[in-house]
Amino acid sequence: RTVRLLRTVRCLFRLLSREMSPGFCLDEKNPAKCQNSPSKFQPVCYNGCELPQNRWFCRTYFEKCEVPAMEQDALEQKRAALLAAGVLMMDPSAVYVEAGVTVGAGTLLLPGTILRGNTVIGEHCEIGPNTMLTDCTVEDNVTINASQCEDSRICKNCQIGPYTHIRPHCVVGEGSKIGAFVQLKNCNLGEGTKMAHLTYVGDSDVGERVNFGCGVVTVNYDGNQKSRT
Repeated sequence: RTVRLLRTVRCLFRLLSREMSPGFCLDEKNPAKCQNSPSKFQPVCYNGCELPQNRWFCRTYFEKCEVPAMEQDALEQKRAALLAAGVLMMDPSAVYVEAGVTVGAGTLLLPGTILRGNTVIGEHCEIGPNTMLTDCTVEDNVTINASQCEDSRICKNCQIGPYTHIRPHCVVGEGSKIGAFVQLKNCNLGEGTKMAHLTYVGDSDVGERVNFGCGVVTVNYDGNQKSRT
């Protein structure tokens, strides 16, 4: 045990004392002191004093302190911009919205909502709670409750969820109702389509006002290729 402890201490000492290319500047009051480095990184400074330039300190501080702080600042600015534009949030601190997201006025974002990529949401929608949308287009007057949706289009006046998974390349027609434990994948649904619960529809084209009962599954894979239903 003593030998292991000594080896551990020696490794830590070597790691902390290892020189690396200059890091970034922590001294906001004296930035000029940190601007003369030939490296793309700046010398590590703290209150005007240079700290030991080693891999452990620079990477750990930057990844655990600087990056999260910058992301948090950008997130707060995005939320403030949405609120100023007429978007409603029950608890802004519980909503995550990336920079490329657009949300229309009058839309309510409930706690646990995550909007990612280039998602576009129309007006007077209700998103959440506990909903994640990635690169989706959501038209006006849509409700999405406790569901996930990726790279798809949800037309106006639809009701989605809870516990719905809409996978990429889906179009959900106007006025459709997609309920609990339903999964869609690469399909086009006509207006007024209803799937109340426990349904899988993949690689399919569905007409208007079709009602899927509980337990319906589209089967289109013969072991060699997938065909559309």
